[in-house]
Amino acid sequence: MASKPVASLRYQKAGGVCKDCNTCADKTHCAPVRKPLRPYDGIRLTADGFDCALPVALDSHSVCSFKCLYCFSNFLGGHGHTEVGQTRLNRLEHVLIGDSKDEKVKAFWKALKRDQKQPCPLQMGALTDPFDNIERNQGWALGLPALLEKYHQPIRVSTKGKLLMLPDYLDAWSKPDLVWVAFSLITTDDELLAKVDRYAPSSKERFATMKALSDRGVSTSLRFRPAIPGISDSTARKKHVWRDLIDKAADAGARAVSMEVLFVPGKLEPHDMFHWHELESLTGFPLQKIYREITPRYGACIRPSKAWTEELFLACHERTKKNGMAFGVSDPTWKELNDYGCCCGIAPDDPVFGNWQRENATNVVVEAKKAYDAGDTLREWSAADGIPEWAGKVPIQSMCMNTGIKSVMMRHYTWKDKLRVTWNDLRSARGPLKYFQGVLMPKRVLDGDVRYVYNPVAHKHEKTIWKIK
Repeated sequence: MASKPVASLRYQKAGGVCKDCNTCADKTHCAPVRKPLRPYDGIRLTADGFDCALPVALDSHSVCSFKCLYCFSNFLGGHGHTEVGQTRLNRLEHVLIGDSKDEKVKAFWKALKRDQKQPCPLQMGALTDPFDNIERNQGWALGLPALLEKYHQPIRVSTKGKLLMLPDYLDAWSKPDLVWVAFSLITTDDELLAKVDRYAPSSKERFATMKALSDRGVSTSLRFRPAIPGISDSTARKKHVWRDLIDKAADAGARAVSMEVLFVPGKLEPHDMFHWHELESLTGFPLQKIYREITPRYGACIRPSKAWTEELFLACHERTKKNGMAFGVSDPTWKELNDYGCCCGIAPDDPVFGNWQRENATNVVVEAKKAYDAGDTLREWSAADGIPEWAGKVPIQSMCMNTGIKSVMMRHYTWKDKLRVTWNDLRSARGPLKYFQGVLMPKRVLDGDVRYVYNPVAHKHEKTIWKIK
């Protein structure tokens, strides 16, 4: 399915840099360059499926032009960083039809609940931004809405881009019965933002794009991810960043706020270190040192303790509810603050987007808290509550978390096997006990599976480096 030319794009120059993309430094003109791109398989089952309600992820391209300092795809093994690849729309169409003999495609079809009247939403923009400068040049996303409409497939998009403000993009994506757009934003200090989200639009432009979609009836939300000390709480120019973000999102018509605090990679390659040195210089904090000191046990990702993020999460939760929006937490800590078992803030009874996957750990925490609050303090939860039926058909090597020799060695190991091991893990940082930092406590082992009960964790009110007041 070919994309049509982007005839309406017009570009202005400002100081030798394209004002629209903030990237191109062409001295004469900035126009779409439709070079053929290599095929890229950007459809996959998310490796965050343990606690994510949207199991199927889509990326249009293998590279993102925004180059944000903290982007986790910078150090994700097996992900492309140089040559740009592009997902073929006919590949997605095979998934939506479900007519392929490929077991992986069959798993996508099942995970998206394509056999049901209202499918599970597809998530787009997991590793790369779908509305960056590459998209502006290629026009790939202009052909996607018609395909989604043809097969009645809802989608939740994550972006920092402003292309959706352009008439052809706004018209193509103004489909309230199919589209939910979440705008990622971490600060309203645009001078600082330009140094962190290096080639992405300003906060003003992102909120303007959010409002344009909201005014068309499209569901929108704020992805307050990742919240970073010295950037997302208070800066020299903006005293109450976190509060401004939530208020401006409400003013722009957002339905929800979804939060996560910055994590630090457990290991950084030399070519990625300069990103973190620059980020630490901008925040004024030695983030890697601090995280290692406050997190005694960690794996690939170093995440802070509940107590260290308590003040920020509780303040943002209160502000979000005051503005009448749903609150979601994708961070392992404070999952119990989620309104729903989908950390995007999508209600389970939403007629368009509500059929998300219930078998995920976020939903277990939310349902466990509801049961506890209702007086059912002895109810138990186990792997059976967090493993979807289709997981047994998916080899772990098809997930984006495993590449190379490790992937080959695990070719007979399924996603169901992996999830069960994770649910029964009481030692590592990924098991429910340590991952949720005590909210789910092991009670007993039955039929080989650990049974957990909900454990309300007391607030500690620790003094940290966050500036919330």
